[in-house]
Amino acid sequence: MGLDKSYKFSKQSFSTILCRLQKQGLIEREKGKWNITNLGAKIVKGTKFRPSELPEKDGVIRLVIFDIPEKERKKRLWLRLELLACDYGLLQKSVWVGYCPLPKDFLDSLEYLNLRPYVQIFSIKHSGTLKEENY
Repeated sequence: MGLDKSYKFSKQSFSTILCRLQKQGLIEREKGKWNITNLGAKIVKGTKFRPSELPEKDGVIRLVIFDIPEKERKKRLWLRLELLACDYGLLQKSVWVGYCPLPKDFLDSLEYLNLRPYVQIFSIKHSGTLKEENY
């Protein structure tokens, strides 16, 4: 599992996130340190986050190709992070390759986020028709 190393929080955006969490009563600052509040802890404990196990490699190459509009850039970032977490790699801009099926919760999330019209998933079961000597 990995995160997109190219994404960096600016000091301002990080401060904004902390401020919002504080206004919601989820964190508090005490003696120069940030702490989670009882409400914040209750919400975290109530969250049913359980990373799904990745399906095993099955010998099928999969390409995920997407063209998500700029107005949906946060969803595009989410998609990239999820593909990284699924052990997919960037082939070229907006084209990712992986060697195992995508988890059902990932596919369900595409539907929930209304991203299905922008995402194509291809399975490649046979190698190309070019032989090595023809390169």
